Amino acid sequence: MLIERQLQGTLNTVFTELIKEKGLEKKILPYTAQEEGRADITLKNSNGKPIFFIELKDPTAKDGRSVFDSSVLMRETERAQKLEIKYFGNCNFLACAFFDKDKLYEKVSVNEGFFTLSEINRLRINFAPGKDLLNKLKIIAQYYLARALEIIERKPITFSNLDEIFIFKIRKLIDVYSYNITEKVWEKYKGNKDFEKKIQLYSQSQLWNKPQTYEEIEKLTHIAVLMLISKLIFYKSYVDNKTWSELSPMKVPDNIDSSETLEKLIWKYFVEFKDITGNFELLIGERSDIVFQMPFVSDAVVDLVKEILDTEGHYNFSNIPFDIIGRIFEELIREDERHKLGQYFTPPHVIDLINSFTIHSERDKVFDPSCGSGTFLVRAYERKKELSKNANGATKRHEVLLNEIYGNDISGYP
Repeated sequence: MLIERQLQGTLNTVFTELIKEKGLEKKILPYTAQEEGRADITLKNSNGKPIFFIELKDPTAKDGRSVFDSSVLMRETERAQKLEIKYFGNCNFLACAFFDKDKLYEKVSVNEGFFTLSEINRLRINFAPGKDLLNKLKIIAQYYLARALEIIERKPITFSNLDEIFIFKIRKLIDVYSYNITEKVWEKYKGNKDFEKKIQLYSQSQLWNKPQTYEEIEKLTHIAVLMLISKLIFYKSYVDNKTWSELSPMKVPDNIDSSETLEKLIWKYFVEFKDITGNFELLIGERSDIVFQMPFVSDAVVDLVKEILDTEGHYNFSNIPFDIIGRIFEELIREDERHKLGQYFTPPHVIDLINSFTIHSERDKVFDPSCGSGTFLVRAYERKKELSKNANGATKRHEVLLNEIYGNDISGYP
């Protein structure tokens, strides 16, 4: 039996018990799907009318790796329209999402922290609904039950901010794909002396110890994947805001299925980016950089990149906050890695306070000797731009402001 079908039955029982516990039996009732091949739960009101349904997916299946899978969302939107209901959920047990079908990528609520992939794989081998499993399913049920109550009681529905949704999407994609990429990197690290030497030299350049264990390689791979993602987002943001209209939108054709072919395509876009902008050489780096090459050791990177770039109609990066790259690194670098990697993040409101005490004039020059993701510098740019505004609303030119802001960091990321 498929894992989502097994979890469906247990989750439906958890819903029933939770509804009874909260005394909501006369308001909400859960029903499992009766159709062959479907694994979902529908929450109905006291009159038997559907409030919304929750599609349940196996996180290891191609269409279950992300709760934002386009094919699933399009299919379930059509289903919601046929049922004449406004909302639906999608849950792969690693994460849950709740959608307004009429504003699919604007009104979304997300939640996570339930199961891990390894836990799902263990359940697939031995499905034993113990206390830990039931507690995690209860958290999922509580999340969706809260949305159902908001609808029934006509309260404002809790939706997530656009940048939070995007960071959430990236985090869950990394959770799903990083294991396969790390496995291939570790395998090559142990068997290819040239590859091993390049990784060790990179580690030394960052003042880290030479990697000896799988865990150390996993952390390096995590950083390499984040660096690749940040470059893809950076490129996409400049396409969306049309700063350079000649930039080609980055697209990965469906027939590309190998990491080698993808690497050639991505680098072609990066060369175009450097040539057209005349800038960003340090950000993009060199093709030979081992930290750029690491994610392309595994073909798993193909689906990861396709998912990251699958934002057509979802996110316009010109509308996402200017410090999104820093936010991504701040939220995706694990707490236990930050000291080793020398990554420390200052909250934006603290940065703005410091800048207000130190930048008094639009003529002030700014230097951050350990700029990291550049949030201090980006917000300094915004402050200087605001201070330069005249009575007509005109500000200093972008190029002039850039020439008054300087940054330095030992790390090549974010």
